[in-house]
Amino acid sequence: GNIGNDLLGMLIAARDRRNNDPMTDRQLVDEVLTLIVAGHETTASALNWMWYPLSRHPEIESRMHREIDAWDENYSDMTSVLQLTYTRQVIEETMRLYPPGWLLTRRTINADTIGTHAIPANTDVFVSPYLVHRHPAFWDDPERFDPDRFNTAAKEKRNRFCYLPFALGPRACIGEHFAMVEMMIHTALIARKFRLRYLRQDPMGMECQVNLRPIENIMMQLEERN
Repeated sequence: GNIGNDLLGMLIAARDRRNNDPMTDRQLVDEVLTLIVAGHETTASALNWMWYPLSRHPEIESRMHREIDAWDENYSDMTSVLQLTYTRQVIEETMRLYPPGWLLTRRTINADTIGTHAIPANTDVFVSPYLVHRHPAFWDDPERFDPDRFNTAAKEKRNRFCYLPFALGPRACIGEHFAMVEMMIHTALIARKFRLRYLRQDPMGMECQVNLRPIENIMMQLEERN
């Protein structure tokens, strides 16, 4: 049959650059599981957090709603959601304050030096995106929720190593683009019809498990938009 213009279709059509061979059935299953199953918890965590600061900043929520209301949905080309630049900034700012992967780990192969610190070979090195993302040396008023930190001008001025929710370098998250498109579609489709309201007055605490999680369920009220 015809190969569809979707994720599975692209994987089926992919060819090895060395010998032009397609993926085996086992490789196809592994790739789909990696992109869809392995990444669902981190994506869900980011989206879970996103509605919380949005509900506490109605001016930001209204700006996002205006952009989404003007969006021309095109389900034959889901990348059309990438037109929602401010919505993307909201998601990026959410992942700055609440990075699902709050701790990254690497092991050195060879001895190295970081600043004035000598790092022996076979040493576990830990980097916390949570701490980097809230460090006042890198971010003005770092505890404030401000999606404009991620407009084009602000990004160009900032050191790219200050923001790493998907890690950086050759071993960064392979599903970064997929996850971002997925989160933008989720946000646009829900925000077009509904508004979510945080039901408590006190701030939500957090706990560091495998992912950065709310310390308890974030209770929200769903309101239909007119």
